Amino acid sequence: MKTLNLIPLTLVLFVLTGSCKKDIYGCKDTNALNHSTEATKDDGSCIPVGENVKIEEFWVDFSPSNHYDSYIPNFYKENGDLLIVEVESGNTSGTVLWSALPYHLGVNNAYMRAEYTESGLVWIETLYEDGTPANWTGNATYHMRVALIKKNGLIQNPDLENMTINELEELL
Repeated sequence: MKTLNLIPLTLVLFVLTGSCKKDIYGCKDTNALNHSTEATKDDGSCIPVGENVKIEEFWVDFSPSNHYDSYIPNFYKENGDLLIVEVESGNTSGTVLWSALPYHLGVNNAYMRAEYTESGLVWIETLYEDGTPANWTGNATYHMRVALIKKNGLIQNPDLENMTINELEELL
């Protein structure tokens, strides 16, 4: 008779402990900025990367009379946003290699740098290490790209700040 009394008690304990597991609400979308690895139930709070990351490609030209060029992006950088500018630095077996600015050009200690101006331009210039304008002996064209990461995206996922544009593209 004692054995029969233990069966209902064991069943009650199993039901009680099994039902105590609560759902953890959060974003389950692995591509979202605020993905939660602990979430067991999606709560609809996912923030898509595309709303917070913009990527554009463009070309700049330099010449003996021009050590700078500019690009007008289709976005506006606000206080707290992050801008990443890269230059195509090579091509290996059909794969484009990109390097973040500032980028050393490998000639006469010259480098390329970028700045976002108050008027909304991405300003690209070539300088020597002492800060004087680089002198071009001929014309040169460079393939560039720029990524804007909105402040909201950085708040939701601070790791975005350390990513390359290739890594950001994988999220889009």
